[in-house]
Amino acid sequence: MGFGWGGFYISGPIALSNNLNEKNRAVYFSYLAAWNAMGSGLSPIVFNWLSSMNLSTHTLFKTSIIPCILAMCCFLYAKRYDNALPIVNKKREKLSTVIFNREFFRSKAIYPIVMVLIGACLFSSMMNFQVSYAKINHLNYSWYFFFYTLVVIVSRFTLSKAIAKISHAIILPSLVFIMIAAMIIFMFIGYGLVIYIISAILFGLSYGLIYPLIKAIAVNVISNKLHDVSLTYFTLSYFIGVYVFPFINGFMLTYTSYHFVIYMLIFVAILYQITVFLFLKSTNRSHEFEAM
Repeated sequence: MGFGWGGFYISGPIALSNNLNEKNRAVYFSYLAAWNAMGSGLSPIVFNWLSSMNLSTHTLFKTSIIPCILAMCCFLYAKRYDNALPIVNKKREKLSTVIFNREFFRSKAIYPIVMVLIGACLFSSMMNFQVSYAKINHLNYSWYFFFYTLVVIVSRFTLSKAIAKISHAIILPSLVFIMIAAMIIFMFIGYGLVIYIISAILFGLSYGLIYPLIKAIAVNVISNKLHDVSLTYFTLSYFIGVYVFPFINGFMLTYTSYHFVIYMLIFVAILYQITVFLFLKSTNRSHEFEAM
């Protein structure tokens, strides 16, 4: 399952990126991420409903095969039109050069790679342990998944073009600030469902918009031949955050307290903001150097 998911997750953006340019890459990455979020966000709600029908675990796993087959059919259908599209990125690095590529590690693309790692830590903590958070505060976790998914999908489809036109110096810190606010508000979800929903909306808005934006930045700030390399590192960094950080979060939730975990997530969000400022600082330096 991991092999298939990993291959799908990297092949989609690479295929899309190779047929886009710097101006529209962020927009179409947002559309791709929106459809992905629709599936990953709504699936907990759907399977929660199926579980309430007293279906067996085997039946639930068999049901999940259906969307996998549909996704495969979509890829096969899209291949018919792939040759007709203008390939923007024709010169690409070989896969053997991906692991140790000096040019990549010396570029500004390293900043969005760190950003997606930090963002994935927050995302995995909020998604994987939402059931536990809700249970501790006597809430229904379906509300969080519903509003988070709704906001992510709607914002990516409606705000992507506007976001792509705003300066990175403005939009990146603003979105991370909203993310920090979502984490702080999440500390007080014990006071009621409204607080819970507000936190879900703010996190969905901030994470939903910044993820495809930094993915586009990871490609745009590096030479064409390294686009696939950058997207590979981007996906690898995302997976590390999604699949490794939950071990830390779960350990903390088990042996400390709910509030300590939220304090930790707020600290992680602040690290996100620091990374954004470091990226913007490096970008300003590059512009100053070019102007000389």
